Amino acid sequence: MISWTAVISAYSDNVEPAIGLRYFIELLSEDVELNEFTFTTILRHSISIKLGFQGHLQALQATIMKRLSEMEANATVRQLEIESAEIRAEIEFNYTIQSLPTPTEYVAFKQAVVRLIFYLGG
Repeated sequence: MISWTAVISAYSDNVEPAIGLRYFIELLSEDVELNEFTFTTILRHSISIKLGFQGHLQALQATIMKRLSEMEANATVRQLEIESAEIRAEIEFNYTIQSLPTPTEYVAFKQAVVRLIFYLGG
């Protein structure tokens, strides 16, 4: 029992309170009868264990929120790129349509080419 209490206390004090809690849970699963030293160690470190978990959860939550924000920003950028490409394609298409000769212009051009060929002796 003393070695378990020492291990729990050492991890809770020096390394990581969550590891101390993990050893305490393992101790409970082995049906070992706890003594007053183990109880006082766990009680003493319960606040640091709780704060340790809260700190980990807050860090994890912040990481997740940051990643979600990045994903949303990337999705927004991709959507804007798609919309921009669609607008450019529509503008290019409209410009191409506008730059095509109308049937009247085509007939006039064809007549001018025929006259030029006739004039040049062809």
